[in-house]
Amino acid sequence: MFPWVAEAKSDLQQAFFRRTGRPFEREFRALGQLLSPGAFCLDVGANRGQSIDALQMLPFDVRVMSFEPNPDLYRRLVDRYGDGDDVSLVPCGLGAGTQRTTIHVPVYNGYPFDGLGTLHDDETDLWLQHSVFFFDEERLETKTYTCDIVALDDLELDPVDFIKLDIQGSELDALVGAASTIERDRPTLLIERPDESIRDYLAPFGYRMYDYDPKQDRVVQVESLTGSVNMFLLPEP
Repeated sequence: MFPWVAEAKSDLQQAFFRRTGRPFEREFRALGQLLSPGAFCLDVGANRGQSIDALQMLPFDVRVMSFEPNPDLYRRLVDRYGDGDDVSLVPCGLGAGTQRTTIHVPVYNGYPFDGLGTLHDDETDLWLQHSVFFFDEERLETKTYTCDIVALDDLELDPVDFIKLDIQGSELDALVGAASTIERDRPTLLIERPDESIRDYLAPFGYRMYDYDPKQDRVVQVESLTGSVNMFLLPEP
């Protein structure tokens, strides 16, 4: 209900996590065991840089390439992280192929919920309707941006060790466009609540789903989604 307070809260939370060395989502704690120094990591759906921060908290250095098609968020990322040797910023999204399309960002009472930005305009307000107290549809609007989408395979990158996907319903398209990269490099994948279609797509590549168990401080194989926000998909040895 108070957009400037929400904006300040977001910035303060991110600063707190950076200062305390705690990743914003607990699953990132497992990466110290799953990755090696110098790993090449792709952050697909960079948002405000939460995953960049988490990767920079690892006990060793990694290279990060972050993809963010929302131009407002991309400018914020450039201001915060620059574009250097350790972090490369790319102003586009990943999908099944090259296209120019529209990203839809819900704005409620003047506050943009940019983390809910999606290419599927019919999904932008579903979370808000169930999560905002006293939701008033008249306070909701949608801001749209024109953006570019590319297939990961077309970028001809160095061998990829890790891919984080959080792109609000477009994860399967991004995986389809990364088929050759996945087959060649067999990267560790971290995907927000991967549905059955994603798991079925990755199964022929030899991927199985894992969850991070904080009590054991390790990942364990699971057959179905758990309460975790993100799930790992790892290739069989």
